[in-house]
Amino acid sequence: MEGFGPHEIIANVLKELGVYAKLELINEDRGLFFPDFQFWRPDNYEGSYWRLNKLKQLFPSEKEGLDAYYEFYEKMMKLMALNRRLELSKGFKLAILKLKMLPSFLKVKKMMNWSASQLMDHFFNEPKIKAIFTGILADFVVKPR
Repeated sequence: MEGFGPHEIIANVLKELGVYAKLELINEDRGLFFPDFQFWRPDNYEGSYWRLNKLKQLFPSEKEGLDAYYEFYEKMMKLMALNRRLELSKGFKLAILKLKMLPSFLKVKKMMNWSASQLMDHFFNEPKIKAIFTGILADFVVKPR
């Protein structure tokens, strides 16, 4: 389940209820299983870009697209984090946060109404890697068609 990180929706509700500090949070990662390969987080953590590095090994022809996708992903994560802070802000602080969001938003605005298929076609060529990321796109709530 997501939403339990600092400043995320569920965490904020649990903090208001006074029970968040009593929770033991365990970070997990979903794996992917395909007929010809499996994709799981390694037992020994290999840094925050372990997934990117593994995908570059599995799909060497997609290195450029993977780099571009991860740049896009980081922009989206930044926007999502700023948006969560917006919900808790008022007045001058709210205005400053909106100004911070503007440059990141302008970089991804053209993709705002794209389907998952359009997004995948923008970054990747191989059907297998498109399938991997289409499954992951649920995090962004992108329409699958």
